[in-house]
Amino acid sequence: MVAAAGLGFAQLQGTPRLLLILAPLLYILGVQISTFASNVPLNNKLQMLQVDAMGETALKSARLHFEPRWNHWNVNRALLASLTSVLLMVLLYQL
Repeated sequence: MVAAAGLGFAQLQGTPRLLLILAPLLYILGVQISTFASNVPLNNKLQMLQVDAMGETALKSARLHFEPRWNHWNVNRALLASLTSVLLMVLLYQL
């Protein structure tokens, strides 16, 4: 994505050029960093649980602790990745 932005940079002017800079930044900061900072640590904590040895109450508690935060960050990542894709498609159409 960054390479494509670099190649398209010389062909665009004004607002499209700014959007071309914004799209990879949005993806890297909004999708990749949130993945590494939020979702991966939550997944690692989940993997450490001994699910087979846990009772129903402990499983429910673990899920209630894990799921809302994971879903929040996953929805954010999906929205930002979609926005990035739309921006890049609009820019591709302008080339």
